[in-house]
This record gives sequence, structure tokens and C-alpha cells, in this order.
Amino acid sequence: MSENINQSEVQNTLASKIEGQGEVLTNSDELKNINLAEGNIQVLKQILSREEGEDEAEYAAEQAALKTAIEETAAAHDTEGVSEPLIRMWIHGEDIGNSLDELGALNAETYAEILASPEASTIVQTIARQLDLDIGEGGEGEDGVDSHYGALTAEAVGDIQAALIKAGLLPENMEDGRSNQDGKFGSRTLAALRSAVTTEAAAAAVDEVAAAIPEGGAVATTTETVVPANALSELPTGSEIFGANEEEISTFATDSGVSFLRHNGVPSFMRPGGEFLTLEQALTNEDPKAFVAQWGEGEVEASDSEITEADEAGVLLTTETRNKLNTTLPHIAGVDFSSLDFENGTVQIFDGQEIILSEAALGGYTVNPEQSYPALRRTIRFAAESLVEDSDQFSFHRNGANQLSEPAHFTNQAGEIIFTLAELTNNEIDTDMPYTVNVATGRADALAGFREQFL
Repeated sequence: MSENINQSEVQNTLASKIEGQGEVLTNSDELKNINLAEGNIQVLKQILSREEGEDEAEYAAEQAALKTAIEETAAAHDTEGVSEPLIRMWIHGEDIGNSLDELGALNAETYAEILASPEASTIVQTIARQLDLDIGEGGEGEDGVDSHYGALTAEAVGDIQAALIKAGLLPENMEDGRSNQDGKFGSRTLAALRSAVTTEAAAAAVDEVAAAIPEGGAVATTTETVVPANALSELPTGSEIFGANEEEISTFATDSGVSFLRHNGVPSFMRPGGEFLTLEQALTNEDPKAFVAQWGEGEVEASDSEITEADEAGVLLTTETRNKLNTTLPHIAGVDFSSLDFENGTVQIFDGQEIILSEAALGGYTVNPEQSYPALRRTIRFAAESLVEDSDQFSFHRNGANQLSEPAHFTNQAGEIIFTLAELTNNEIDTDMPYTVNVATGRADALAGFREQFL
């Protein structure tokens, strides 16, 4: 992100522009209980995503008022590199991130792959619609989402690229001098768009919740929810110091001037500025209740707690996170699981590259193990592709249709699978692999020669 862009200042401007829209946003029947203080990003997402209600005129007025506020905010920060699509990228950050993960799951991350896939084209068009870009009126919903990557879709992708270039997230030109604003949604645009929605500052803006939670709970989102009063899920040992149940912990938090909620699924305290302190962090201190109170007043920071297993990006490796890493990483081809280092928050991949165990580097955990940590999977794939990019002897191939018989692998000039990415990582031929992988002779020798030549 351009150093000129201060997302907090942009959000404050957006708040003032929303206030300038008067009662259109603050007094609607649907939104009257929602706190719009400080241009709350999640609240804006709720307004943008809300389906039309019985009063279509009221809905249209809300959308028009928010559109005006976004336009005025972009204009006020235009010279810094801020655009309307960029602001909407922040608002829809989580949804866009999920969409990019879906492209990875479809093995569609290059322009050619997306162009050839109706499902991938639909995802790109959906992102364009979220950014309020015109892609026509085709498709069943008459909103332009018709699974066909046509001229209007290409034009919308060009607008996305222009916003990313303006924000300093995408170079204006490729290495060969061609413009990056070419309307082709591929790996470069995908990576830049992910950066726009996963930078630390953007994540903080998306995570921020209203300081005053309205009666009945905060606006529901998939990343932040107020912990239900009757929830009795597992909490770290010692949590009873704050209360006998989560309702009492919430009461303690309110009395201490903070909130108690789940941040990315982790029970945490949040103070008005939007900073988080996990429950597990708080419990590492000699007097957890006093520490939370001091933290709420800004007298101490989360980093002052006695826990040390946080990576250099500031991500706490909680017991829950460790369990997920221990469960998922061994099944990701290309990860050297023996190098997993919780103390320093790192793991290495097959070529010795060190990966920080942060949300940005891993890409997030999902219940489906095949979709967990997509950013890590992409890093591994790009590294493998780059390794043999200039070789006329070897080629790298991602998982075939049958992932059991054709996992990610390297082939020789004859197209024979000589070893898999997992075998390269472990430096050991797996004799239990299906026969089709073992048809090439001398696989162990080939593996040793490959490692000597490339690694």
C-alpha cells in the first residue's frame, strides 16, 4: 500500500461524509439501532449487502447515500492514491479474500485458467459487482454475472487494476514494458488484490466494531461476533478468574471499559481503538484482571503480556492455532513439517524458504483441510514452478484429476512422473505411492540429481 495512504484518516473522512448524509442512513427502520460511529467498516458492509426490504425507496436512498459518501471520501483522498474501488475493497475485504481462495480451490489463478472456467469467471464478476463496477445486466439476476468473461468484465477488471496501481499495490507496467492495466485477471492482479484486503492496517479497519454495542448484540459478520450470553464453549484454563461463564466474562469486560468477543474465532478482549488482547494472552499475567483493566486504559499493550510465542508479525500462536497447524501442515505437499518452529513462529518449505506463521503468509484456516492456508499453498506452487521455469529437462505439475495417483509432481522430458513434491520435500521416495507414479525407472537417482542441480 502506498505510504501516502493512512487508512485511519480515510475512515474518519468516511465517517464525516456519512454524517453529512443526515437521517437517510441513521434513521432508517432497518438501521436505526446500528452504531455508525467512526465510519464503522462492518456496518457499511451490512448496508451495502442488505437485501431490498418492503420499502424499496428507503433501500434505494440508503444505497445512494452511502455511494455519495464513498465518492466524496475518495475525492478527498485522491492525491494519496485512494479510489472508490479501494474503499469498497476494504469494506468487502473478507468476502473478496474468500473469493480469491475459491479461485485457488478451482486451480484457476492465471488469466487463461480463469477465462476457460465459467465458475472462475463468475467469481471475478462477483468481485466486480461488490466493487460497484458495471458489468452489464446479463445473467439470471440481471446483474451482469453470467459466467462469461466478456468485454464489460474485462473493462471492470481494468478498473480494479487501475485502483490497485493508484494505491501502489500493482506496478504500472510489467517487466517487459506492457501495462498491468490490461483487463486480464490473473496471478499479478490476484496477488495485488489480496494485498489490498489483507494488509495489517486494512485488517484492523475491517475488524473494528462499534464501541457501543446496541441492545441485542452487534451486527453479525463472519469474522467478528459478540460472544453469546449463553455460550459455554471451551475456554483456556483459568478463564474462570474473569467469570463463571461467558456472560460473566462479558460483564467483566464491560465494567473494564472493553468488549469481549471472538476475533477470528479466538475469544478476545477489544478496546475502543480496535486493538485485541486474546483471553489466553491475558491469562499469562500474574494478575489477569488487573492487566486487562490496564490494557483497556492504554497503560500496557498486549505485547507486554508474558506470552512469548508470537511471530514477528504479531500473531499469537495460541494452543488452538498450534493444534490447527499440527493437524493441517503435514498434509500440505511442499511443507517441511520437521522445521515447524513455534517459538520463532516459522516453518520452511521444500526449497528452504522460511514462512512466517501469520495470517497473511498462510492465508487463513478453514474447516476444509483442502482449502486451509491457501496463501501458503500458492507460495509453494509458485516456488516449485519457478524452480524449473528455465529447465528443458523437468516440468512441475499441480494435482491432477486424481490427486491420489497424480499429486503435485515433477515430470521428465518424456512426461513421466519421476517424483512428487512431497518426495522432494522429504528427500525420500515413497514406495507406497500408486504404481502409476512409479513407472519411471531410477526415481531415487533422479531425485538425488534434481536436488543437487536445483537445491
